[in-house]
Amino acid sequence: MAFLSSRLLVEFMNPSEQFVFKLCRRSFLSLWSYASPRGKGGKELCDILVVCDPHVIIFSVKEVNHKETDDTVVGLERWRRSAIEESSGQIYGAERWLGTATSVLTKEGQVALNIPYSSVRRVHRVAVALGGCGKVPVLVGDMGKGYVHVLDELALDAVMSELDTITDFVKYLQEKEALQEGIFR
Repeated sequence: MAFLSSRLLVEFMNPSEQFVFKLCRRSFLSLWSYASPRGKGGKELCDILVVCDPHVIIFSVKEVNHKETDDTVVGLERWRRSAIEESSGQIYGAERWLGTATSVLTKEGQVALNIPYSSVRRVHRVAVALGGCGKVPVLVGDMGKGYVHVLDELALDAVMSELDTITDFVKYLQEKEALQEGIFR
């Protein structure tokens, strides 16, 4: 993340984005992670973009505090809609924009990296849903436009702690996708 010092960048992030950014910085993703890259019209594309040719991993982070309600199902549905569906929407939008892009801009508007050609690109979508406090089941799967990996803070920390390389992480994502596809065929 050579485009901005970590200390300066963290000042521009909300606490949940800082959590994921720091996890990426301390892990095997540090060489390939870009925080808050810019897309269409200079707007934030996603929270973290990881590019390791041919793989592109799009992270969207949402922190929504789960609120107890009289109707548990309604409370869970509100959290899921705010934490998971909104992240999925941001991810699908970022992927759509990347489909026509050749490079991505940094938060400051400088060209940061080239995107792998669409003919070889392999996109992985990761929604990080924080605030469920272990009370909300985290759903994964195709949210309408491709498989989305949904991780809460505990799952993300475990994955990033257990895996050692970006190759391991990509393999983990691919095997999860293949397993899901096999189950629902």
